Amino acid sequence: MIVDPCGHVIRRAPNSTGYISAAHDFDYQTWVRQILSVANHHILK
Repeated sequence: MIVDPCGHVIRRAPNSTGYISAAHDFDYQTWVRQILSVANHHILK
């Protein structure tokens, strides 16, 4: 199963042996990284 960062299923594998693939949208990736800025999170020590 391929799922986007918001939890939506992009592709689902059949109930047999095989593979799945999905296109990668680099503009969407950039947008997600801006709104979910995990890199800006800090760990308190």
